[in-house]
Amino acid sequence: MDLILHGDNPWMLIDANTYDNDLKIPKCADQFIRLLDAIRDRYCSLIQPGQQLQFLALQIELIENFRRRLVQLFSSGEVGCISILNAINYLALVLTEWGENVHYLHLHAVHVGPNSNEIRSAFDQPVSELEHWTQKLIDNLATKAVNEIKAKSMAYRHDCWSSVPEQNCKEPFILSSTAGEMFQVMVTTLHNLERDLSLNLFTLTLRKIANQVDDFLFDSLVMNNKFTPAGAAQFNFDMSRNLLALFGQYCRRPDLLFKKVHDSNKLLNATRGTALLLYETLKSETKLEEKMNALKELGIVNFKNKTCIDVLERRTDIKLL
Repeated sequence: MDLILHGDNPWMLIDANTYDNDLKIPKCADQFIRLLDAIRDRYCSLIQPGQQLQFLALQIELIENFRRRLVQLFSSGEVGCISILNAINYLALVLTEWGENVHYLHLHAVHVGPNSNEIRSAFDQPVSELEHWTQKLIDNLATKAVNEIKAKSMAYRHDCWSSVPEQNCKEPFILSSTAGEMFQVMVTTLHNLERDLSLNLFTLTLRKIANQVDDFLFDSLVMNNKFTPAGAAQFNFDMSRNLLALFGQYCRRPDLLFKKVHDSNKLLNATRGTALLLYETLKSETKLEEKMNALKELGIVNFKNKTCIDVLERRTDIKLL
């Protein structure tokens, strides 16, 4: 184990052409899997299932020891979050695949006995622990990334949305000048994460980041400002042509990741007549079904009635009833 974790460049990624290009596999994780596989090859020829079970128990014990060593390396700061994530991700994927192998299914059936209704894998417990740790690390990674984005967002959040003058129709929109630093952090962060993480890990992290940014922009920008029609149009441009376009480089439907931003822009940018009619409908004693239909017509799919009213009241061209 020491040779695997403290040998020559244990955290160097192995050649992507060797395995799946979507996986980033540290050398130590690959060597550990090879060790487990070598043990299996040695005991496969044993006739007695009981003897094979002893070696399976050894494999599971080694997996737990390896996991604990990784925890120690991470906790001490010796190895970074991304390297650890790639290692435990590869280990969990391989163990999940092995758990469906006839050899391990047979041994697990022998272990639990003929009367058991349990349909599980020999590696369910270690895989569950690895996946739980993976989720915690992804949460931490996403939160750290979003905190860096938030730190560069103050100027944008406190822009003069309530006094943006009407845009000359002949002049094209450009990204708000106050948004430059925030978007630069997003661009750099997403680029680095895609480069360094296995694809499945990056996809999960991307969703976490998007959901947190969506919540943040809604709570800290939309609900803390008033918008002129021009201000709403500028915010819509910043979000649709920049935020969604950026995340769209990494997923097919970025609008599904930013549900609050999506619905907010629908409400803030509806024509004044449509917005007034919707506002009056939502504030009236109209049946719930009619209110839902009115929202559906505008393309609102996520907000409840009360939230829609709150967003509509962010418009400077709507007087409160």
